[in-house]
Amino acid sequence: MVNEKKLVDLKEGESFTGYLLVDKVEFLKTKTNKDFASVDFADDTKKINAKIWDVSEENFDIKSRDIVKVVAKTTSFAGNLQLSIEKIEKIPEDSPFNDPYLFTKKAPISVEDMKKELNRFYKIIKDENINYSNIILNILKKDTSETMENSFFTQPAAKMVHHNYMSGLLYHTYRMLQTAEKIVSVYPFLNKALLYSAVILHDTGKMVELTGIEGTDYSERGLLLGHISIGDSWICEEATKLGLDPERDEDIVLLRHLVLSHHGKQEWGSPVSPKVPEAAVLHAVDKLDAELAQYEEAYISTNPGEKSSKVFGLGGEIYRAKGNKNVLK
Repeated sequence: MVNEKKLVDLKEGESFTGYLLVDKVEFLKTKTNKDFASVDFADDTKKINAKIWDVSEENFDIKSRDIVKVVAKTTSFAGNLQLSIEKIEKIPEDSPFNDPYLFTKKAPISVEDMKKELNRFYKIIKDENINYSNIILNILKKDTSETMENSFFTQPAAKMVHHNYMSGLLYHTYRMLQTAEKIVSVYPFLNKALLYSAVILHDTGKMVELTGIEGTDYSERGLLLGHISIGDSWICEEATKLGLDPERDEDIVLLRHLVLSHHGKQEWGSPVSPKVPEAAVLHAVDKLDAELAQYEEAYISTNPGEKSSKVFGLGGEIYRAKGNKNVLK
């Protein structure tokens, strides 16, 4: 264990001494033109911000991906925990803790186990629609960087908000498939090959929309095009290779429609709203998993009977029920 105490276990007013990964450094100025750095630190449970005053790019030699030892206290600002740094220093290169992987948050299920489940759904799709299975296979095989760091199996699902950790995209897809399967069992009229295919493909554009697991940000292509349009273009490209017309072949048009409408509304980023039941299910399952993932994360650091810190994607604090006929104050 790298540190005795994990970031996710910290409470306001506690002291912290340990090793952390520097995830991001921004050099800014106050309204009175004083220099400071906004630094995001991370361990394998969460990220936490700190403001380090009276430093600038010229006199602060700590950068993203450095491993540092910090002495700090936890404070709260706008409902969120922060670190108040008392001491910070880079660790020696030969330190056993000088390994970013030790401080990288990962999906709670192994990639191999999730791949097995993904393959089970792939076989269901292949039995019902060979074109869908071929499109999926070719898109998931896309190499998006020289290091293959940005692949479907390692990429986070978001910069912030939900599943923003290593293999988060795969984990998000994995849980959506399981939920979609339960819905199909209740509503058997749904086209399961179409729905499962769209679940797998709906966020594949994030393989290039996001820059990877290190200091995750939006790529230039991701910023300009967005993952929905990128994913749709890949479906069109692969369908064309199969000799299909992506604007006239109904199966392909439906698959594109699900991907294009999965955010639900135009004001939420989708160019079209759901027009078929499978699209409505995809949007609902995507939204549900994204929101429940945030509740799940907040519960980890919130005691029963207490409210959490502010959860950005849920619009504020949430309450973790105590149960057992608890009498509320």
